[in-house]
Amino acid sequence: MLGFGSNSISKRLTVMNMLVSGAALLLAGVAFFIYDTVTFRETLVRYLSIQADIIGSSCRISKERPICRSIEARVTFMRRSAWMRT
Repeated sequence: MLGFGSNSISKRLTVMNMLVSGAALLLAGVAFFIYDTVTFRETLVRYLSIQADIIGSSCRISKERPICRSIEARVTFMRRSAWMRT
């Protein structure tokens, strides 16, 4: 059994407990990392979709004014936003 040899039962149990606890901790860490990555991406997509909806609905481009000042202001705001840098 993994080279335990003539070690006492309490040492064997301690080693096995450490191995199982380490494996459980590693598994929990990987699960948390995957959950955090998926949640971050979903939040980023939701935020950018909301920003796109705001820009699209706040300015209707007419034939007289091809570029709206509110679009320029919002795009400038979005460029300075921390979300856009990620």
